[in-house]
Amino acid sequence: MLIVYLSGWLITTSIAVIATAMTAAGRELRPVSRGWLAVLAGALWPVLVIGATQFVAIAMLARSIRAASLNEPELRATDEAAHADDLVSA
Repeated sequence: MLIVYLSGWLITTSIAVIATAMTAAGRELRPVSRGWLAVLAGALWPVLVIGATQFVAIAMLARSIRAASLNEPELRATDEAAHADDLVSA
């Protein structure tokens, strides 16, 4: 598990260094601050993965709830009057 974490840290840090170098072409950023931000992004990559997983799970749940509600028959006031005899009065 430690190898997976450290590998993800290395990959994320490398991507962050490359991305900051490409996006900060016109701005002056100190290499030290750029490096610290990349290391911080590399350290926090599991949090981003968990957040993305939760987002996907919530989106799938919302889609399934929406699909289930579309399949249910819609109740109308006329249905209630037609089935009034089915009700058992106490």
